[in-house]
Amino acid sequence: MSGEKISVGQKGILAISTLGHFSVKAGNVLISEKTRKYSKTWEVFKYFLTQKEQYIIPERVMETLWPEKEYAEPRTTFRYHVHKLRNILKEGAAGEGSLRITSTGGGYLLEVDKGCWIDSEEFENLSREAEELSHSNIDRAIDKYIRALTLYQGFYLPEVTGSWIVPVQQYYKRLYLKGLENLFDLLRSINDYSTIMDCCEKAFAVEPYEEDIHLNYIEALVQSGKKERARIHYEDITGTLYRESGRSPGSEMRNIYQFITDAAAGTNNIKKKLQEREESNGALICDPHTFYYICRREKRCVERNGAEAYLGILTLSTSDVVWQLEEIVNTVERIIKNNLRKGDVVTREKHRFVILFSGSSFEQLQAVLLRIQSNYKQACPNVRAGLQANVQSLLSW
Repeated sequence: MSGEKISVGQKGILAISTLGHFSVKAGNVLISEKTRKYSKTWEVFKYFLTQKEQYIIPERVMETLWPEKEYAEPRTTFRYHVHKLRNILKEGAAGEGSLRITSTGGGYLLEVDKGCWIDSEEFENLSREAEELSHSNIDRAIDKYIRALTLYQGFYLPEVTGSWIVPVQQYYKRLYLKGLENLFDLLRSINDYSTIMDCCEKAFAVEPYEEDIHLNYIEALVQSGKKERARIHYEDITGTLYRESGRSPGSEMRNIYQFITDAAAGTNNIKKKLQEREESNGALICDPHTFYYICRREKRCVERNGAEAYLGILTLSTSDVVWQLEEIVNTVERIIKNNLRKGDVVTREKHRFVILFSGSSFEQLQAVLLRIQSNYKQACPNVRAGLQANVQSLLSW
């Protein structure tokens, strides 16, 4: 119903909340609270709601919801709860048109009418619309994402236990995290770091230990010139993660710390390198921190677009050639740069080079690495230092 303006609390509208908490509201009447003594009946309703527009079998529902109990007449018990549900919704002024429970062939079906507003359904619709708009109308896409993400207040039906609900809860959580990343990418493309910070601060209330949200927050703080706040937040969150779960900072969190401590020159350098990548006629060679920052941005874009990207890794075996090592490494760097294209990015880590290939297939990447190895053998025929190559998907990095 995202195409229609629906006001929760509007007369004649049945509003159902499922994300972060459960409630059923008809106009201004909170009927789930007034009838909470019928807890088992509401459990049946939550099952119906999760399986809406699908036929469900009474015996299976009773076994799923209360596996520890053996009902002599599970179908009879189920019919009792359906009867109670119909009465509750009717007495709550929900009307007959918002939700209908019908039965046929031994199964039951919950039908949802346009007079019913469900937050999880609206969340899905807005998220889908935002993704569709992200390539054609950034402003509208951002607005849709913000509206969608505001609806997610936590786990889907968090009070419900049982293995049947877990996949649904995980689905909505993944949709939320994906929506956040997509929103951050759009905001980053227009340099709106202030809105990124606002969205992160709201997201902390929902997912306080999700490391990617903190990474985006720290990056936005640094890009906004708030490096001291970024440093304090980094120390707070890494300490909290360790205390709460025994987790040490991951590689991306450690890289972002270096990003913070690079000070003003470091931030300007990263912005300069990103601009150089756009303007350069060939590959961009940069320091490891800038390289992994670019990789992280590229990875988010690839995930959002459903594309693929690869890292090529070239490693020198140097045990027997220490005395001429610097000369060999410089030769390899020249060969690499001469064999790459505009948009490719390279960094050097001691005797290893890592290359982010832009828009290349796996086969094209292998051909480039083989050409680099061949050129190296021609340039250094008498050097006892091999150049090993391997490929890694950016998505698994």
